[in-house]
Amino acid sequence: MNSVTLFLWEVVTHWSGLMTGGIVIALLAMYEHWRGQSLRWGLFLVIATCAFIASSYFAWNDEHEKRLGAEKVNERVLAVRDRQAIKAMLQRYYTDGGKLFDRQLDRNISTDEFNAYVANVNQWALYSSNGIEQTIGIGAKERFLDTSGQPSFAYQKAISEQHNNVLNYITHLRHNLVVLVESAAWDKPAE
Repeated sequence: MNSVTLFLWEVVTHWSGLMTGGIVIALLAMYEHWRGQSLRWGLFLVIATCAFIASSYFAWNDEHEKRLGAEKVNERVLAVRDRQAIKAMLQRYYTDGGKLFDRQLDRNISTDEFNAYVANVNQWALYSSNGIEQTIGIGAKERFLDTSGQPSFAYQKAISEQHNNVLNYITHLRHNLVVLVESAAWDKPAE
């Protein structure tokens, strides 16, 4: 059936329900029995027309409620898809940070090479924080960059105190990524 036919079927269904039962018809029946005569044709036609108009509204409202329900389901599906995309992005940032953490530095590394390594770490932190802000929000970005209260470790693989600090920085940011992956609490609120 096409949509017009379905709509008309819904209108007729509601109209027949209004015309054959319910409180209005019960009151009309009581009125006719009390008066001992049938309603005039004109009054009955007005009642039938009002019932038809009400039936049109009820048919529209049924479809409207179904559409709203379908839109809510669609919104939930999109939210899940968005959350999955966000998790994938955060996991990629986590993996990229792991590559920087796992990079073995030679104890005889030059200052320029070490500075280039630090620049790569800072670049990773920057593009990760910018991506988080754009997709999740400023609150999530701030959570990602917050390294306060996190313990520092002395890594055996560290070639210097500065390298150890960089490794702790990477570790703290990766820990924060895990927090963001595991909870949508830092996602920006729906608008």
